[in-house]
Amino acid sequence: ILIVGPFFETLIYQLPLLYFRKTKTHWAILIFMCLLFALTHLYNPIYFIFAFFLGLNFNLFFVKIKKGENINEAFFLTFLLHFIFNLYGLLFIK
Repeated sequence: ILIVGPFFETLIYQLPLLYFRKTKTHWAILIFMCLLFALTHLYNPIYFIFAFFLGLNFNLFFVKIKKGENINEAFFLTFLLHFIFNLYGLLFIK
């Protein structure tokens, strides 16, 4: 849950943004990836909305870090952010 989930979700929902970042549809792809992220977390309607905005934050974080042209750093830091978020939920939210 803590490593595999964030790793593959970062791989699936952030890396495709690299291929569309210089197109006119960049924001549409970003929103689409947030929707896909939220759909995989469709536990209830409120959590769906929460997951959408969480995915938006992860995607914007990834894009912001990626401006330095270091894909590995952007991937690792986004994965780490997601990992810490899941760890917090596991430890403190029941």
